[in-house]
Amino acid sequence: MPIINMLCRHALVPEAELYLGRMLKFDVCPDVYVFTSLILGYGRYKHIKSGFRVWKEMTDQGITPNALTYNHLINALCHVVRVDDALDMLNTMIRNGNLNKGMMLLSKVTNVGPLPMVASYNILMYGCIEQMDLNNAIRLLSLMKENGLKPDQRTYGVLIYGFCKAGDLDGGLALFGEMVEQKVMPNEYHYTSLIDAHIKQDEVEAVLFLLREEGCRPEAEAYNSIIDCCCKRNRLRETIQVFMTMGEKEVAPNEDTYKTLVDGLCQDVGLNHVKVVICCLYKRGETSKGIELLEYL
Repeated sequence: MPIINMLCRHALVPEAELYLGRMLKFDVCPDVYVFTSLILGYGRYKHIKSGFRVWKEMTDQGITPNALTYNHLINALCHVVRVDDALDMLNTMIRNGNLNKGMMLLSKVTNVGPLPMVASYNILMYGCIEQMDLNNAIRLLSLMKENGLKPDQRTYGVLIYGFCKAGDLDGGLALFGEMVEQKVMPNEYHYTSLIDAHIKQDEVEAVLFLLREEGCRPEAEAYNSIIDCCCKRNRLRETIQVFMTMGEKEVAPNEDTYKTLVDGLCQDVGLNHVKVVICCLYKRGETSKGIELLEYL
């Protein structure tokens, strides 16, 4: 470490990296301070590409950057903004729980050069949601708009998921409304987040209303949750309607779908409804599933 540090201080950074190469060749494991010294050395002389090459080598060796490493990289980015490298850094920061450093990076990059891509904001938003930091997630959304960037499907998907997970369904619905207003097409993930949140709040009518929307095509697991919810409330007619909607929207039922249906419909006087399900299966050409269902009964 002292040799590499000394070489870097005397502007002999390439020589310091050669010394690092010899260490690796002879299986001498350098620590975080060795790599950080090299990154600082390259950063001082605005050799950003070389600094990020060392950073990649560091992460490839399984060595976790510390606060000092990130500080040097952030300062280097203030001179020459490299979006691809910034995205790699953001991903690593989130994985290592350094969300605050990620926020600092984004702030510095935004103030000094070309704007980072929407993806970099999305990465940070995901980190905020993972830590249930909704305030900073919304602050990032505002910052995106201020800098002329348009939130995409993933932006809204991450935020809606986060608000619904936190039990703030109104916030999730507001974001969904904004997304539609901005002509960003909702996908199955947006609808699944909202459906799960409605079910948790026992709002069956709202779920059924969502399902009637043309673009609402949630995954099979979401349909299973709706079917289970309807069965538990003895709403057998709606249960069948939801099941038939799966066919109309070309969402393939899975094993859990059939098990939930049978368990739910047979709890009460639901055998007539089971007959409807079996007929539906035969019409779809799923004869084997119909036979399995009969055997189950």
